[in-house]
Amino acid sequence: MLSELSIFNFALIDSLNIEFNKGLNILTGETGAGKSIIIDALGLVLGQRSNRENIRQGQDRMIVEALFNVTKNKNKVNAYLQEVGIDIGEDYTLIMTREVLSSGKNTCRINGRMVPLSVMKELSELLIDIHGQHEHQSLLRWENHMALLDSYGGVEIENLLNKTKELYNNYKHSKKSLEELLRDEMEVEREKDILKFQLNEIDQANLENIYEEEELENRRQILIHSEKLFENSNRAYELLYGGNEVQPSIYDQLSIVLNCVNNISAIDSSMKNIEEQINNAIILIEDAGFVLRDYNETIEFNPRELDQIEKRLSTFSHLKRKYGETIKDILDYRENLKIKLDKIENKGEEENRLRQEIEDNWYLYMAAANELTKLRINIAKELENKIISELNDLGMKKARFKIDIESHEKHSSIYGKDRIEFLISTNIGQDLRPLAKIASGGEVGRIMLALKTILADGDKIDSLIFDEIDTGISGRTAQVVAEKMANISKSYQIICITHLPQIASMADSHYLIEKEIRDNQTYTIVKDLKEKERINELARMLGGATLTELTKSHAREMIEMAGKIKKERKIG
Repeated sequence: MLSELSIFNFALIDSLNIEFNKGLNILTGETGAGKSIIIDALGLVLGQRSNRENIRQGQDRMIVEALFNVTKNKNKVNAYLQEVGIDIGEDYTLIMTREVLSSGKNTCRINGRMVPLSVMKELSELLIDIHGQHEHQSLLRWENHMALLDSYGGVEIENLLNKTKELYNNYKHSKKSLEELLRDEMEVEREKDILKFQLNEIDQANLENIYEEEELENRRQILIHSEKLFENSNRAYELLYGGNEVQPSIYDQLSIVLNCVNNISAIDSSMKNIEEQINNAIILIEDAGFVLRDYNETIEFNPRELDQIEKRLSTFSHLKRKYGETIKDILDYRENLKIKLDKIENKGEEENRLRQEIEDNWYLYMAAANELTKLRINIAKELENKIISELNDLGMKKARFKIDIESHEKHSSIYGKDRIEFLISTNIGQDLRPLAKIASGGEVGRIMLALKTILADGDKIDSLIFDEIDTGISGRTAQVVAEKMANISKSYQIICITHLPQIASMADSHYLIEKEIRDNQTYTIVKDLKEKERINELARMLGGATLTELTKSHAREMIEMAGKIKKERKIG
C-alpha cells in the first residue's frame, strides 16, 4: 500500500506531502490544477523516464519519495529484494526515492540503498499499477495477460503451472547436457588430452595412503635433526641408566636409596609403601633406559633417504597446488577426472542416453503444457463472459472482448506453450484488436476495473491508480463505475483522479488539488477534505464555480447515499 508520497520541486509543486489511506482515495480539482502532475511525480519514483523540464523553475533538482507498506505481495517482494541485496525488515516498509538533477543525473534509492533505475522499475511492478494516460499500464502489454488469466484459474492452474515448470526445467537440463557433450570435436579432444594428462600425473604419484605426507614429514624432521636427536638421546641414557664412576646414573643412585629404605623397613614396617614405590621407579627407569638405548642405536644421518623424502614431498606440493589441499582432495579430484573421461570415451552411449532422456522429458512437458492450454481455454471463455458483462455495466455496451490463445511449440517456456493476448472491439463493425492499438486511456481504465472486480481475491498487487477513468461516461454508467470502484477498494488501495461527483462521493479519503499564487509564483497544493469541505467540492463538481444551496443539498445527499451503499455491501 502506498502510505505516503513526498514531492519536491516537481513542475508546479515546490514541497508537497500526501498521506494516503486504505480503501478509496479520491483526487479532485479543476482542470489544470495539477492532478496529473501528482501521478506523473509518482511515475518518476516508480521508474518511468525522467524529464529535466519537470524541475521547478529556478531549482536545480527534483525529488520524489514514496513510502510503501507491503501487505499483499510480501513473498514476491521479499524474494526480489533479497535477489538484489536489499533488506526489507520485519515491518515490510519500503522507501523509494528518486532524485533528478538539472544536469540530467539520476539517483535511485530503495531503503537508503542506491540501485539502478531498472531495479526500481521492476520492484514497482510488484507494488502498484497505474491506469490512465500514462506509460505504466501493465494491461497494455500482452506479456502480462497470461498472468492475469492464470490468476483467475486459482489453485488448479497454479498446481499445473508448477508441474509444467519442473518438467520444462528437466527438459532444458537434459538438452544442455547433450549440447555440452556434442561440443566442437577439437575442443573435446583437447579436453580429453588434458584429462588424460592430469590422470596420468596423479596416478604416477601412487597416492594410496592418505596419511603418507604426514608420515614423511615426521620422518624428514627426524633425519634433518638426527645429530641433535643422537646427542640428546645418548646424554639422557647416560644420566638415567648408563653412568660412570665420576657421575653415577639415576638408576644407580636410586638403587642405593632403595637399599637404605630396605634397611629402614626391616625395622619400621610403615616404610614398606615407600620401599615399594622406589622399587617401581627403578623398574620404570630401567625400562626407559633400554628404550633410549635402542632409540639411540636407530638414529643415523641418511642423506639419500632425506633426498628421497624431499622429492616425494615436493611431488605432493606440486599436486596440491593443482588438484586439492590434501591427498584425499587430490584422490577425489582424480575420481571426477575419471568420470569425465569415461563420458567422453563412451560418448556414443552417453549421447544415446541423453537423446532418449530429452525425448522422454519433452513428451512429459508437452503433455502437461497441452493440459495447461486446455484449462486456459476453458477459463478464458468464462472470464471473457464475465468481462463483457462488467464492461456492459461500465457503459461499454458495444464492446466485444476475447482472450486470444495461440498454442505452439515455438512459445514453449516454463509457463507452457501459449501466447496469450487480450483483444477488444469497442465499436460495432470494428475488428478485434490488441488493447494497446484500440483502447483509449479511459477505456483501458474501465477494462482494468472490470478485471480487478473479477480478480480481486486472487490478485497480488496492493495498490491501483486510475487516472481519469471517467473519460466519456456519465449518468447511470458513472454511478456503476463508482460503486464497482468502492467495491474493489475493499481488496485494493485505490487512488483515483476523477471529474465525476458520483465517483468522488464514494471516497474513503478525499483530496482537493488546487493552484495557489504567492509572490507571483504558481504552486500546486493538496487539501485533505473534511465533511463540510467535501460537500462544497462535490457541489462545485455538480454545478460549476457558483455554489448554491441546491447543489450543496444534492452533494450532501450523494455522500449520504454513497455511505449507505458502502455500508450495505459491507453487511452483505
